[in-house]
Amino acid sequence: MLSLQDNLTFEKATLPKFYDEYTDGLRDKAPQLIPLLRYVDSRNEFVTAWARLPLELLEMLLLVGMGALGGVIAVTRCFVDTSTPNPTARDLCYRPAAGAVIALGIYVLFRAMQLFFGAGSQDNAATVSTSVFLLAALGLASGFCAREAVAQIEGAATRILHHAESGRDGDGRGTSSI
Repeated sequence: MLSLQDNLTFEKATLPKFYDEYTDGLRDKAPQLIPLLRYVDSRNEFVTAWARLPLELLEMLLLVGMGALGGVIAVTRCFVDTSTPNPTARDLCYRPAAGAVIALGIYVLFRAMQLFFGAGSQDNAATVSTSVFLLAALGLASGFCAREAVAQIEGAATRILHHAESGRDGDGRGTSSI
């Protein structure tokens, strides 16, 4: 019990040093986020908690937000472009939400590719850094094209399921393969 109390006291005493090292590391890893550092010690607890999130989580939130913004842009484009039909009430809610979800999927795939191709070394010295502007552009594009992305995913899943279903039937009755 005393050892736990000593550890907590030590962590409490070194907390300012930890955040100094965190902000120095953030400056080195992503210098474009330096304006965010003034919010690390905000008077608002919510803003402080948000600013102290890990960089990867902030990037993910940025990408999801940009995906939703891309969905909003795709919907509002229908009001400006006369060649496209007016969106339904369902589209007004669905497209930004679908844009955010597709952007989250893009983020997961992008990070998996980075880890697979970029950081294959055994030591953790090689950290993979990504421009937040590239991630924002990916989110905006995935949100803008969310309807097309969902159609592609649905088509691929249907083909895979039909193929798997026809492979299960040994005699080939009842299903056709594509």
